[in-house]
Amino acid sequence: MCEPIMKFEIIINRDKVSHMHAPNGEVAIIPFTGYTESEWFTGKILPGAADVQVTNAAGIRHMCAKYMFEGVDAQGNACHLFVENNGYFEPESRPKPFHACPTFMSDSPLLTEKLSKAMYRAEGHSTAEGVEIRIFEVNHSIEEKPVEEPVLEEDVLPLLNDFAAASEAEKKQAVALAEKALSHNSIHQAVLFSQADGKVIQIKEKINAVKLTALIHTLPQSANLLFIIYDNRELSSLFSMKERILDIPHDTLPIFQEVLLKSEKDNVFEMPLMRYRHWNLVR
Repeated sequence: MCEPIMKFEIIINRDKVSHMHAPNGEVAIIPFTGYTESEWFTGKILPGAADVQVTNAAGIRHMCAKYMFEGVDAQGNACHLFVENNGYFEPESRPKPFHACPTFMSDSPLLTEKLSKAMYRAEGHSTAEGVEIRIFEVNHSIEEKPVEEPVLEEDVLPLLNDFAAASEAEKKQAVALAEKALSHNSIHQAVLFSQADGKVIQIKEKINAVKLTALIHTLPQSANLLFIIYDNRELSSLFSMKERILDIPHDTLPIFQEVLLKSEKDNVFEMPLMRYRHWNLVR
């Protein structure tokens, strides 16, 4: 089992936590302090650190912790390390340990070189005073070239047939999402990661409204992800959750990457997001 490259000891100021309940969700702002000691960096958290947790009307909670350390790097140079850690949780769920995706900025050349060239994941383990955040490097090879599996007519035909037999409500949702996608720009290709079928269905030509609508409709039944790639190198993406089809915001994509990396059900899903990291994301 790999060892964390850093551990952050987070001390929560429980008597200063702010809460708000609203008709469309709730918010908690959790201030904290803390420190870290590691081979790369040693320091303490400066004032102003907070974990902002927003739960939407669907019960999905977004955790975003932002904090800055002041300390010294491995070469003994005084410096700062800024951390942003994002995580998403399903309704009434916070796994133990919880998983999140950290990003870093630093005024230390050493830390900038180390923390900007690799990908990292975070685990949160509860402690008596708060949380211990363990940072791990993601040691997976990255496939530079997009997948090139050819689409076969027998892959698309069942999707078209399923859509034809769908309820009016399902058709209405899929048509609305397809119209939104088609109104943005000319579509270069559509890529469907199908968990049920264990394959990637990729359409590179003749992407009309009918085929795109059928692809979108199949998301809750057979797939996790649909990428829509436009001629101007922009990318939008949809995913299914609890039989609903939702957009993936650009700042959320690293979380889905982490989920897919942990999937042992189907190697089709190994780093699909990273295959398209050079595209510009649009909402």
